[in-house]
Amino acid sequence: MTGTAPFLRLYHGCWPDLKLWTGPVDRIARTSFGVVIPAHNNAGCVVDTARRVLANMEPEDRLAIIENGSTDGTWEALTAAFSGHSQILLDRLPDGDAAAARNRGVELTAPSEFVCFCDADDPWRHDKLATVRRALSVAELDIIMHPMLAIGHERLSLEGAAMLDKQLPRSPVLLDDMMKYGNIFATSALIIRRSLLSFPVFSNGLRHTQDFEAWCLLAQNYRCPRLGYLDHLLGVHNWMGGLSKALVKRLANEDRIVRSYSQSCSFRVRARARLRSLLRSAWYCLRHGTLRDLPSIIWGPVDPALFRGDTRAVPSNGEGRGAGEYR
Repeated sequence: MTGTAPFLRLYHGCWPDLKLWTGPVDRIARTSFGVVIPAHNNAGCVVDTARRVLANMEPEDRLAIIENGSTDGTWEALTAAFSGHSQILLDRLPDGDAAAARNRGVELTAPSEFVCFCDADDPWRHDKLATVRRALSVAELDIIMHPMLAIGHERLSLEGAAMLDKQLPRSPVLLDDMMKYGNIFATSALIIRRSLLSFPVFSNGLRHTQDFEAWCLLAQNYRCPRLGYLDHLLGVHNWMGGLSKALVKRLANEDRIVRSYSQSCSFRVRARARLRSLLRSAWYCLRHGTLRDLPSIIWGPVDPALFRGDTRAVPSNGEGRGAGEYR
């Protein structure tokens, strides 16, 4: 190994046994990536984001861009820039359902070994996939994530750093920590082994918090995944308002996700998760002057077709524990 090899800082292991590994790495794992970008009214940024992804890609990698219900010329911009490109797959869906667009992108990028998600306005660093390949040469991983620089707040912050910020893991299974501490995954900073995506991971038709619901489903199916956290800023997240956009709908959906997925957790975890959800909803409603909406947020019905926290709804390895648990 040469002294000029890139330095890597990687937390990895089967949840919750994550250990820190640091050191120079000049090895590159040979694998393939399929990148999925949903695009809804992103004509002004999606072409630049896609070109940054292309700069990361090797010949065996593929990029699927799914335009869904745009009215600003997004499809025309994409076809003008990438029509006929050998590594780019363009497709259209009729409405602005990002969940369906991501599921379609996962299908189109088969049989790549890993699937990467990227929002149309979240550009990557030029060396993101090279850094991930180095991490995969260090450890066998199924889920890889990293922090991103978040812009759009009153100050700069990090997106996707919740695992370290909240000093996780604290629970023996991933889902318990997600119920107690909230979503730890940033979608544009996730790389997932395709074999973990044998079912539609995003809930078609679910608007707002579809990402959180998807990662709860993943955590329910794979309770102790082989996870890697790359402590490197490998992209930019353009923050577009967070919870302040469609506040009541987002809070209601988050509460329904907690009620749905905490069913498979212990009573103690369920109680703590529900209390956190109630207090969080009350705080945001008070802050934004929408306390009148609190009852509909915390007592609204849970549609099992959208919120899929039912262990009977997913394949099992027959041992009463999530398939692919690696424990």
